[in-house]
Amino acid sequence: MADIITGDDLAAYLPGRNVVPDSATTTLYVELANGIVSEVTGEIFPVPVRIRAITLEVAARGLRDADGYTSVTTAFDDTSRTVRREGAGEDLGVYLTDEERDEIVDILSGRPRRRAGTIRLGVARP
Repeated sequence: MADIITGDDLAAYLPGRNVVPDSATTTLYVELANGIVSEVTGEIFPVPVRIRAITLEVAARGLRDADGYTSVTTAFDDTSRTVRREGAGEDLGVYLTDEERDEIVDILSGRPRRRAGTIRLGVARP
């Protein structure tokens, strides 16, 4: 099966993260992402750009937080700031979200993605 993304693609997608295209870590994340997305797409050529973008994001998740931190605290002089990740760890690793899976299915089926829904506002009466 042809790869959707390569280590070079992932390195370009994450500039400043010192991603080495041929390292064992990069190769693993790329292989996992290609495999996970290919389970949904099957063999496709050419690969639609949006599916490549989704595959890059799938691989990038693990590299962004490879140690699994759920919060980071930075301090300067007498002040500190803590940033906590939503989900507290259940969203770590290489995975395809339900929304990404649905988008891939829509792309492959030719159905347009519906980006917005109807919003109904209720006005309280005095």
